[in-house]
Amino acid sequence: MRKITISILGRPNVGKSTLFNRLIGNRRAIIDGTPGVTRDVIRAEFSIDDLKITLQDTGGLTDEGDFLNPLIQKKSLEALKQSDIVIFMVEARNILPIEEEFIKLLRKADKDTIIIMNKSDSPDKDIFVHDFHKYGLGEPLPISASHNRNIDELLEILTEKIKELTINDVKEEIVPVEEDIQAAERLKEIKIAIVGKPNVGKSSLLNKITGVDRSIVSNIPGTTRDIIDENLDYKGYKLTFLDTAGIRRKSRVVEDIEYYSVNRSIKAIIEADVTLLVIDSLEDISVQDKKITDQIVKNGKGLIVIYNKIDLFEENFDKSINEKKENFSFNFPQISYAPMIATSALSGKGIHTVLETIINIKKNLNRKLSTSELNNFIQEVIRKYTPSSKQGVLRIFYGVQTSVSPVEFKFFLNKTSLMNESYKSYMSNKLRQYFKFDGVPFKIVYKNK
Repeated sequence: MRKITISILGRPNVGKSTLFNRLIGNRRAIIDGTPGVTRDVIRAEFSIDDLKITLQDTGGLTDEGDFLNPLIQKKSLEALKQSDIVIFMVEARNILPIEEEFIKLLRKADKDTIIIMNKSDSPDKDIFVHDFHKYGLGEPLPISASHNRNIDELLEILTEKIKELTINDVKEEIVPVEEDIQAAERLKEIKIAIVGKPNVGKSSLLNKITGVDRSIVSNIPGTTRDIIDENLDYKGYKLTFLDTAGIRRKSRVVEDIEYYSVNRSIKAIIEADVTLLVIDSLEDISVQDKKITDQIVKNGKGLIVIYNKIDLFEENFDKSINEKKENFSFNFPQISYAPMIATSALSGKGIHTVLETIINIKKNLNRKLSTSELNNFIQEVIRKYTPSSKQGVLRIFYGVQTSVSPVEFKFFLNKTSLMNESYKSYMSNKLRQYFKFDGVPFKIVYKNK
């Protein structure tokens, strides 16, 4: 059965994001009194009568002179084309010229449309319903997304329209159950957060990887404010990319919107399996990059460092990139385990390598080493080098792996006081080399036996 897509369209600040959040049941789209806060098309899944629905929240349709408006309106029109059902939102007031123009587009598009009149907090505002009869799109439903008024009625209308759309699909679609289950088992899921400073090319990279121009791309830093999800099926894996707002220093976070965006970037890191830290290859590494890597390591996430915009290099490309990689490893030794890949979101260079590396890191995150494998490793390492002091000679009796994703080990010793920081680093490096734990942070806990 095909998936039903519902889009919420309307001019800025009519309450589209409030309704979106109300329907999906959490605060996903940013809500603010500033017109045009939602810039990208935000998607989420929710259920109606056990049917999975994709809901799209769009940027506002406006005729004002904001540079981003043509981009935002283009995304909204693309969302209209993708939709099975359109929720066209207006306010409980006289209709505006821009809304009349869009109603004409809706009629030409021949989409199943529901007009909802938001901010109808009380029945006395329902009088504006009669103004919409002349447009031939049915009677508007007065609602209040913020106060939950008539939301149940909206869900009932959606349910009826969805049943009409899916009844033919149910008749025509025959999928062998066993085959369907086997396909689901083959499709492994990986969540990937794309993070970095504003304007390093995160959204352009996402668009190139997925082939979907969904995130708005401009040279204005901080264009992406919400977390944008995009899915890609690749070699039997379902890759879900979480494109985030750029993480700025707290002192530069002035707007509430930026505050929420930064928090969501950190939440995306927590939610993800693998993180792509995107760096502009023409810029130096910043303190803010260090703060981002701290969040990644703290949460035990897989990491790939992406040097983007390499198409802007005119000469000595290999030398310049190698120098930058060496500089990164020197400044951030705690994440020297991370693969570093040079990419161009414009030409697509390095994209295949990124996808293959994501899968390899996911496998490493889920690797479970046996106690015998760890003990063989311990014996080999101790044989080559064992620290000693006046307190005695260190003995490691055995080790066990206590968790995957995040990866953690526990080693049992004769005296933890004999395990100095230098030897801890030595053990970590050797374990990574021995088992090829590329791209994955792990923790070794030392305990007295």
